[in-house]
Amino acid sequence: MESHVEGSNGHRRFVGIDLSLTETGLAIVDPYITAPVLAVIQAPRTLPTVDRQQFIVDKILRSLRKGDVCVFEMFGFAGKFSRSFKSIERIELSGMVKALSSQRTQERYIDVFPQTLKLFVSGKGNANKTLMVKILCSRWRIVTTNANAADAAGLALLGFFLVEGNDASLTVDGQPIRLSDAERAILDRERERNPFFKNFS
Repeated sequence: MESHVEGSNGHRRFVGIDLSLTETGLAIVDPYITAPVLAVIQAPRTLPTVDRQQFIVDKILRSLRKGDVCVFEMFGFAGKFSRSFKSIERIELSGMVKALSSQRTQERYIDVFPQTLKLFVSGKGNANKTLMVKILCSRWRIVTTNANAADAAGLALLGFFLVEGNDASLTVDGQPIRLSDAERAILDRERERNPFFKNFS
C-alpha cells in the first residue's frame, strides 16, 4: 500500500515506523486530523534485498515532510535475532531509513524500547501482537487488523505525548484521549532516560 501525505499548516506530526522487510507499518498522528493515518508498505518479495530496502525507503520518505518527528522501536539483540542474516538486512534498512528520514524532516528521530511501547499502549511489557491490536482499538480507538500498523500507531501516539506533554490535546474518532496516571508515569520515565529529550525543543 502506498502512503503519500501532503503537508499542511506546518505543524508538527508524529510518524511511527515499524520496520520490516516484509511488511513495514507506518502511522501518522496529527493533532489537526480526527484519526491517525495508517499504512502498510509491502515490497515485492521477488525483488533482491537491496531493491526491497530501497522500495521501503522510498515509500517512507514520500510520507514525510519537514518538521515531522519519526518514532522507531529499538531492536532486541537476544536469541535468534542476533544470529539471523535477515536481522542484518533489517538493521541495514533501519540505518537507511533513520538517516534519510532525518534529512527529509530536519528533525532528530526518537528510539524507544519495545517494552516501553508495549507498556504504554497495553499496560503490559510483554504484550503479544494480538493483544496490542486489541487494546489499540479498545483503549486508543484506533482500528486495524495488521500488527505492524498497530505497532506503528502505538509508536506515533507514544512520540506525540512524549514530546507534546502528558496533558497535550489529542482527539481520536471524536473523543479526547486522556492519559491515566500509569501512562503518565511511563512517559516521565522515558523522558528521563531517553537522550532525545536532553536538547529537544
